Amino acid sequence: MISIRDNGDWWHHNVGPEDHPQTMKGLDGKKWLITVTENEANNPKLVGKTLETTNLWVQGKIPKEYHKVMITAPGKIFVTMKNIGY
Repeated sequence: MISIRDNGDWWHHNVGPEDHPQTMKGLDGKKWLITVTENEANNPKLVGKTLETTNLWVQGKIPKEYHKVMITAPGKIFVTMKNIGY
């Protein structure tokens, strides 16, 4: 998944299994609401769908020189994310 922050930075994320122990969850096990904003190449029916997770892993910032490649990648999913607590 790719999220775009207010300052224009793009970030790559993965969602892990919910059944992991609390001490082994990404982002300290905080609850996140993730909404798909773009997924036309894979499955356009997912656009607008939401997922709630307590196991979100940040893979890092995507360098600007890869943004054009990411836009055309067939496996991309762009999302918005909101932290909703524990």
